[in-house]
Amino acid sequence: MEDPVPPLDQVQGKSQGQGSSFRRPKPTLSCNLCRRRNHAPTPLTTELHTGAPQPHADELVGAPTAASTPAESGSLWLNANESRYVGGAHWAAILDGISDLREDIDQQGQGSRPSHPQLLPTVDRSISRYFNQLDLAPSAVHSAQFLREYEKFWAAPTEAPIIWIGLLFSMLCLSALAEETADTWAGEAYNPIINTYRERIVQCLTIGEYTNKGPYVLETLFHYLTIEFSVRKDADKNTWLLLGTIVNIAMGMGYHRDSSNFPGLSPFVGEMRRRTWANLLQGDILISTQMGMPRLIKEWQCDVAEPRNLNDADFDEDTKVLPPSRPETEMTTALHIIARRRVFRAVGAAVDLTAAVVPLPYREIMRVDRMLQDAKDSIPLSLRMKPLQISITDSPQVIMHRIFISIMFHKGTIILHRKYLNTVQAEDDGVASVYSRNACLGACLCLVDIQQIFGEETRLGGLLHSVRW
Repeated sequence: MEDPVPPLDQVQGKSQGQGSSFRRPKPTLSCNLCRRRNHAPTPLTTELHTGAPQPHADELVGAPTAASTPAESGSLWLNANESRYVGGAHWAAILDGISDLREDIDQQGQGSRPSHPQLLPTVDRSISRYFNQLDLAPSAVHSAQFLREYEKFWAAPTEAPIIWIGLLFSMLCLSALAEETADTWAGEAYNPIINTYRERIVQCLTIGEYTNKGPYVLETLFHYLTIEFSVRKDADKNTWLLLGTIVNIAMGMGYHRDSSNFPGLSPFVGEMRRRTWANLLQGDILISTQMGMPRLIKEWQCDVAEPRNLNDADFDEDTKVLPPSRPETEMTTALHIIARRRVFRAVGAAVDLTAAVVPLPYREIMRVDRMLQDAKDSIPLSLRMKPLQISITDSPQVIMHRIFISIMFHKGTIILHRKYLNTVQAEDDGVASVYSRNACLGACLCLVDIQQIFGEETRLGGLLHSVRW
C-alpha cells in the first residue's frame, strides 16, 4: 500500500498546515508541565546515514488533499495576562489529540467536542481489544500496572509522561489495526485514524527524546516497529533501519543482560525486561530474514534468562520475590512467549550458520538441526500444532499461537537446509545431503498445508477470521 506516513526518522514535529483558525482551549488541559528541550533528538535514519539529504515531508507523503488530511492549526490559549500558541507537535497539542479520539474513530466531523465521560468508553474498548486479541500485549505491557497508570492518566492528563502518551497511542493504533484488518481484505485502504495514531506516536517519541532512553521508551518503540512492520510492504528497508536503532537502544539500556546481574532492578522490572527482550529477539529474526541480512542480536552477546510461566496477576511492582513458574501444562499469558523464544533461538542459530562467509562442515548443519528438533520437542503440549478438527474448543488466539510457532520451526528448517536442494551441491556432499533435501521439502509441504488452513479459516465465518490481522 502507498504509505502516507513517513518513518520515525523522517517526521519532524511541526504543524501540517497554516490554517488561520485556532483550537478551542480546553480548561482541563494545559502545558504547564510540558518538558522543555534544549536540543532536538537525532532522527533515527539520520544517525545511520550521516549527511544523507532528507526528503521534504510532502515528497514522502505525496500531496494530500484537504479532505484526506485536515490541517493542524495547533492550540491557542487566551487569558487576561497572555496569549500563547503552540504548534501541532507540541506536547500540549498532542495531549489535546487524546480528546479527539472519539471524533476520529466515529468520524463525527466537526461536532461538539466530547467530554471525558463520553470519550472513555471508546478508548476503553480499544484498550480491551489490545489486551484480549493481541499476543504482543503480555510481552510489552503488564496489564495491572498499565491499568493503574491509565486510570491515573484520565484523572490528571497533564501529569502523564509524554512517552507514556506515545505508548497509549501505540496501543490504540495496534488495536485499530486488529479491528480494521479483521474486516478488511487485501488491497483496501486502512482507516485514516491509523495514520493519525502513527504520527502521534512519532511526535511523542521525538518530543520525549527517545534517544535518552528512559521508562516506556523501548515498549513504545517496539509497538511502533510492529505497526510499521504490519502496514508496510515486506522487506521494507526503513523498518529494518528502525529495528537496528531499537536494538541499539535496548542494548544501551542493558536489556541484553539478565536482570540478575543488576541487584538494583526489582523482580517485577527484571521479569518484564525478559519478556521484552524475548519479543525483540523475535522481531530481529523476522525482519532481518525478510531483508536477507544477518540478524542484529548475537547469542554470545546475551545472557537473558527465559521468562517464567506466570500470569500478570502473579506479580506486580511490589513483588519482593518472583513466584516459581506455573506448570507448562497451564496456559498463561507468558506461555506463548516462552515457546516462541525457544524456537526463535534455534532459528537464530540457523540464520547465523547460513550467514557465515566461510564453508562449514556438514556436522554443523546437523548440530543446528538437532537444536531445531530439541526446540520443537520443548514446545508445551498446548501450543503444539494439531489438526483443526480437534481444536474447535480452543480459542482463535491459541490456534494462531500454534500456527505461528509451527511456521517458524519450518522456516528455520528451510533456512538451514535450503542449499541442499541444489543438485550440484547435493552431488558434492554425497549421501548426507539426502537428509537435508528431505527435511527441506517436508518443511515446504507443511507450510503449504498451513497456507491452505489460513486461506480457509481466515475467511468470514472461519475459526481464525477474528485474528487474521
